[in-house]
Amino acid sequence: MFKLISLALTALFIVSGTAIGVFNPQVVSLDLIWFKQELALSILMAIVLVLGMLLGASIMLVQITKLKWQLSKQRRTNQKQADQILQLKKASVQTLSNLDKNRQALLDK
Repeated sequence: MFKLISLALTALFIVSGTAIGVFNPQVVSLDLIWFKQELALSILMAIVLVLGMLLGASIMLVQITKLKWQLSKQRRTNQKQADQILQLKKASVQTLSNLDKNRQALLDK
C-alpha cells in the first residue's frame, strides 16, 4: 500500500513539474547581493520548493528530536516512580506481617 501511494505521489510530482516547466518558460533574473543569475522561472520555482522542503524537514527534525528526548526523560521518571511504588508496597506488606507476628506473640502470652 505504501509503495502504491509513493508511486502515485512521484507520478504527481513529475507531471506537475513538467506542467510548471512547460507553462513557465520565461527567463527571470535572480539578483542577490553576492550572486546574479538568469534562470528559467520553472527552475527558480523548483529550487525554492526544494529549499522550502529542506527547511521544513530540518525544523521537523529538531522538533522530533526534542520530543523524543522529553519522552525518554519522562519514561525514566516514570520508571523511577514505579520502582518507588513497588518498594513502598513491599515495605507495607512487610510491616503488616511484622504487626501480625507481634499481635500473635502478644496473644500467645
